[in-house]
Formats: sequence, structure tokens, C-alpha cells
Amino acid sequence: MHGGFYQILAAWGCVELAYYAWHRGRYGVLNQLVETEYDVERVAEVKRRFLQLKGCMSIEDFFSGWFHGVPAEEVRRGNVEDFVAYGFYFRRLEALPPQLQRAVAEFVDQIELEWGVKFSEGRNSEIGFMAHVWEDLRVLPKPLALHLVCELVSALATALLWQMGFRMDTCHGFTYWIRRPDQAAAGSPRQTGAEGVLVGDESGVESCDDSPVDTPSVSGRSSVDIDVDASLQDRDARTFMMGMGRAGVHRRGDSCSSLRSEEGGDISDPGPRPVFFLHGVGLGMVPYLGLIYQTAVACPRSPIILLEAPHVGLRLQLRAREVDEVANAAAAILWRHGFPEACFVAHSYGTFCASRITQLHRSVVHSLALVDPVCFLTCYPQLLYNFVYRVPKLSDALGSLAGLVATARFIFSRDLIIAETFCRKFRWHELILWPEDMPAHALVALSDKDDLVPSPLVAKHISDAHPTATVMYHPTAGHGGFLIDIPWQRSLVQGIKRLAELPSEASLLASSARAKLQRKLKTIC
Repeated sequence: MHGGFYQILAAWGCVELAYYAWHRGRYGVLNQLVETEYDVERVAEVKRRFLQLKGCMSIEDFFSGWFHGVPAEEVRRGNVEDFVAYGFYFRRLEALPPQLQRAVAEFVDQIELEWGVKFSEGRNSEIGFMAHVWEDLRVLPKPLALHLVCELVSALATALLWQMGFRMDTCHGFTYWIRRPDQAAAGSPRQTGAEGVLVGDESGVESCDDSPVDTPSVSGRSSVDIDVDASLQDRDARTFMMGMGRAGVHRRGDSCSSLRSEEGGDISDPGPRPVFFLHGVGLGMVPYLGLIYQTAVACPRSPIILLEAPHVGLRLQLRAREVDEVANAAAAILWRHGFPEACFVAHSYGTFCASRITQLHRSVVHSLALVDPVCFLTCYPQLLYNFVYRVPKLSDALGSLAGLVATARFIFSRDLIIAETFCRKFRWHELILWPEDMPAHALVALSDKDDLVPSPLVAKHISDAHPTATVMYHPTAGHGGFLIDIPWQRSLVQGIKRLAELPSEASLLASSARAKLQRKLKTIC
């Protein structure tokens, strides 16, 4: 008996050695530098918007962070020009054509003028910036057994989702789950056009591969806000609501129970729209099962769609997928099932996907609920340093829950495919979401102790640029902390529910026009 066990153990050891050898070979392939293209017009627009960040961030802290924490006064003009060439064009300064070299110098002049700083002339050869796109991938080899365990956990999650009423399908090479609303709760079947596909025979649904990759944009914005239920404002003595213009910042303990338009009254269009989940780095949908269940209970009339991105979940994958591939798949899934738009709920990495969906397929984005949104101020060094460069101390891992979470994230970040995702397929000025590009219906959940998202800066950034967005602000949680704070999670679910029930932007525009016409007629009469 013992002999058989040792034989199995020896055989498995051989399998692991073979996997390690294969893994090293894959590393050599994926570690190769990728020539990154740039769009001169897009870069010019990003530069223009970057200069508008003066109101929410310190340029000294910005450059100190990018240059591995050196004092800002040690960063000279030549270093800044090198960084701009890398950050905006993914090229060395001397490799840029003369006109772009001049554009770099002019941009540095604009930074000095906008922030009121003056960089010392020359170049400090003893310092360097974080150039993760050019550097070797930081990878920690993992045993095949760990990946198999992750596959098993994913299979168990699939079984649980099946029990919750979800059914699995594939689109553009991605797995997704869809849960249809309970017909008893939803009332009579929806009658209109594409929505009829939802309740009709699934055999009549077209293949995702035949769906369009581009959808028309929706112009115009409405004036919808999420207000706090006054009866619940004082539920937690540690929290408070702080108004920033028309945007609201909600603290832990506040309620997102009242959503209404400026015109007053209920102008919601009939029929709930789907809630579309996009997960972050980790174990796929597993950490979000509680949130998904709560959302299903809170939104019994709304279809729920879950799109899995296996390349950020320690799954067995050959290559990382582009964020744009996820975005196109999401739009195709909606098109396939006949949904004109959805309320997108995204966490961490998923917010990058939501950002690209908003940019590429604006018409399918009814509303956004972004949790721990790394898509805002992606240019800020905090995200890159803490996810790619930082190595946690063993004492931190054993000393606190936050340290344990940081260690787990370190293990994930050192996965080969995840490293490729963030270091070979990461173009920040495409992934970044500018608040003014969000739909009118938007909810952003931030955590004060988030070491990946500069939450105070993001809150200020959103309040300055998006007057109708609502910010939920947790005073003590870190990145992903909402997953273990059930009361806060319930508040988030209520916010998601209200977003999904809000009228579409087209309906709001029509309603606003009707209200103005009615007021005009009353004046005439």
C-alpha cells in the first residue's frame, strides 16, 4: 500500500517537473517585448486631460512615486521627458521622431506652467522610473496542483451558480452565466422587439460570433442623482455624507435608497434591464458569490449576467486576453440575448473592462457601478507599485488580515498570465476612465485604506468632473474589503438595484423635453 502511494507521489513529481519545464518555455515566449502602437491624436487628448488633474493630485508626489520614491527635487527635466516618452508613446525619447520629441518638451513646459513647478535642467542618471512594460515579467512559478485546485474551485462555483438559477454559455471564447428573471415576479412577458428574444426560444438566438463589434454611441446626458435616505443618515456615528457640488459622497452606513430625476416624479421606463458583472483578479466569480446572491434576491425582475475572465484567475491559460476582447464579448452577449443596454457592475480589474465597454460600446452602457475602481487615475503610480513591484514582508502577512490579503495578491500578481496581462497588454491611456465619459447613472464605491486606488484623489476627481455620480466611501476597508463587510455590501446592492431600475438616458431626455414642453404650454395658457 505504501509502495503504491510512493509511486503515485513520484509520478506526480515527474508531472510537476514537466510542467515547470513547460512553464519556463512559456515564460520565454511571453516575456518578449511587444511593440506597442500609439495614436498621436489620442495621446494629445490624454495629455490635455492629464493637465486638468492639477486640482486633485500633487505633481511632486506623482513623479516621486513613479521614480521609486526618490525626493521630487532629484527628478530633473531630462528624467521627466524620458518618462513622458515612455508613458504616453511607449518609446525611448531618442527613438521618437523630431516632431514628437518637441511635443514631449512642450508637454513638460505645460506641466511646469500648470502646477507651478520648475524642473532642474539635465538628467539624473542615478534614478529610473517604473518601466514595467519594458522590464522582464516578475513571475513566481507555481505548481500545477495549485492551478488544478483553482479549476476545481471554479467547477464548484459553477455548481453553486447552477443552483442559483444561472445557466452557462460561451461567447467569443469567454464563459458567461445568465440568470433570467422569475416570470411570476416579472409579470407579463416583455413585448417589444429585441426584448422578446429574452423570453423566447433560446434556439432562435444568434451566435455571439455573428454579433457586431461596434455599437452606436448615445449622446447627451441626463441629470439623475442618488440621494441619501434621510432616515438612515445617522445610522453609523462614524460616517457622514459630504456634498461636493451636485455629486454626493456617501459614507459607510448611508443608504442609496432614493433615486430620482430633477424633474421629479417616477419616469422609469418599463421593464428592468440586466445587471452585468465583471470580476477582478482572483478566483473568478468565487469571491463574489455572496454579492451575486444578494443582487439576485434584491433584483428578482432583472436578468443577471456574469462574464468570466480566466486569464486573471490562476486558471490554466496559454495567453492573456486583451481587455478589448472582454469588452467586445460583453457587448456581443447583450446583443445575442436581445438586451439594448445593461447596468454594469465591475470590481478592480473588471473596471478596466467596464471602461473599455464605455468607450467602445457606449450605447449598451445604461449605468455603471464601479467598486475599487482601478480605472480612475490609472496614471497614478500607486496601482502599479503596489500590484507589480511591491514585495510584502512575512511579518506583515502573519500580523494582520490586510497583510494576508496583500500576500495573496502578491501570489496572484506573480502568475505568468496575470503578469502578461498587466505588463505586456497594459496601455494605461486606453484603460483609464475619465469621469466625464461615464454615463449619467453612475455609482462609485471607494475604500479609504485601498492600497491600489488613491481613493481620496479619485473622490475629488469624480466630484470635480461628474456632477451626477454618487460616491460611496468606506472609511476603514482596503481593496476588496467590501466582500467581508456584509452591511456595506447590502448598501452597495441597494445602489445597484436602484441603478438598474433607473430610466435610460434616451427616456430621460424625452421626459425632460416633455416636462419643458408642458411648462411652456402652461406659461402660454
